[in-house]
Amino acid sequence: MKDTGRSKGAAPTVQQINADRVTQLANQYWSPYIISVGQQAPFNPAIIEEIYQQELIGSNFAVRRVMLLEFSQYLENYLWPNYQPRLATHAHLMSIVVTVNEKVRERVPPGT
Repeated sequence: MKDTGRSKGAAPTVQQINADRVTQLANQYWSPYIISVGQQAPFNPAIIEEIYQQELIGSNFAVRRVMLLEFSQYLENYLWPNYQPRLATHAHLMSIVVTVNEKVRERVPPGT
């Protein structure tokens, strides 16, 4: 069986997580700490599109990229709070689907 790079991915190290672009975006837009002190950047739908195109599609939905988004609480702190059914883009909807799927894969409750 051919390995597509999607089936088995080792968890990233703390150093890799801290240096990653997703973590940098999270620290600007949706990390729990930034939210708790009220210093998050305003919602920008282009961020969702950028993450969808570069981190998800660009990596062919690599488990490590999806895992990092899930670890950063992207779903809970950015996708869900800014979801508006009539205004949601394809990227926003698919990002929700992919991150919920990752939570199910990890056996973590998807939350609301």
